[in-house]
Amino acid sequence: MKIKKMYSIYIICDNHLANSYRVGVFKNFTKAMAFVKKTFYGRGEYPSYSLEWNNITNLESGDYEISSVDSFGQEITESYDVREVKVLEELFVVDEYGNIASIGDFQAPNYIQGDS
Repeated sequence: MKIKKMYSIYIICDNHLANSYRVGVFKNFTKAMAFVKKTFYGRGEYPSYSLEWNNITNLESGDYEISSVDSFGQEITESYDVREVKVLEELFVVDEYGNIASIGDFQAPNYIQGDS
């Protein structure tokens, strides 16, 4: 097990910024920003963005895709009404196979799936 500094991308969604999801974890800031530029696009006259969940295909080996679930535990696969995108530096526990460690089976807003 190792502790690694990685970069998480969070999206904050909906009219009242009611929902937030972590959509990716990347090895470095440059890759995280490249993902944001490729994935998000402006929409209409308002300063908001859209993310089509099925278009997240540009992950490379060593990066992680986050599979989001709603408050009822159902996986979300539709498009998001994204109002903010944040890139945060965070620490993760990574095992010898390159998977991010998880504790139990949370029914939280999101959970992590490793890309091994």
